[in-house]
Amino acid sequence: MKDTLIDWDKKTYFAFISAHHDVEDAPITNFEHIAFLLYWLSTCVFCTPYLQVPKYYYVLGQALHPRKKVCLSKLLLASFYACLDEASKSLL
Repeated sequence: MKDTLIDWDKKTYFAFISAHHDVEDAPITNFEHIAFLLYWLSTCVFCTPYLQVPKYYYVLGQALHPRKKVCLSKLLLASFYACLDEASKSLL
């Protein structure tokens, strides 16, 4: 799949979705679907703590778009450890 143009200047959730949603009631484009997957991964799956869409889920979003099988075990484990790190820092 060719690179999808993602506007990384729009980092907050609202700005990111506003920048990547084209027209109401139009068919969803590949570009919009990948942008939605990035948003979904950031908010619902990995719960990024800074309310922003990070770049490091881009490759995963591109792989999920054509419904490729993806092994998420290492990524989920790394995300879990990052959450534990954030939680332990807040206890200090």
